[in-house]
Amino acid sequence: MQKAQISLDLILTMIVVLIIVSAFAIIISDFKSNQEIRLTKEQLDLIGQNTATLISTTQTINDTTFVIETNIPQIKYTDINGNTIGNYPKINFADENTLNIALLFNGKIMDSNFKISKSPNTVLVTDSLQYNGKLVIKNG
Repeated sequence: MQKAQISLDLILTMIVVLIIVSAFAIIISDFKSNQEIRLTKEQLDLIGQNTATLISTTQTINDTTFVIETNIPQIKYTDINGNTIGNYPKINFADENTLNIALLFNGKIMDSNFKISKSPNTVLVTDSLQYNGKLVIKNG
């Protein structure tokens, strides 16, 4: 072996190691981003499912006048810059039998729909939802 060959082998080895380390960094970064998206979507779906169940449960007392006030938790996520953000989702009726829940997540709208059963007189009051998380469900 000559002196120049050892240097060439060392350079090639360093290039391969650098490529492998870079590939792992990209994979870990992508994995972390996907985890954040999944976690936020799960929070959104859980809040939507709980709200849909509550609204469907009001069907049993639809012949009375009622007002139900419930607190909707903030959905917390990390934005592109690494800051922790907490926002309340937007909740409304997409149609007579569908509840829509949406969140603006890193510039994109993330939403889910849930099937519900409700009285035609059931109304959602979401005026203060974006400020303090209060959702009011009324009938009558």
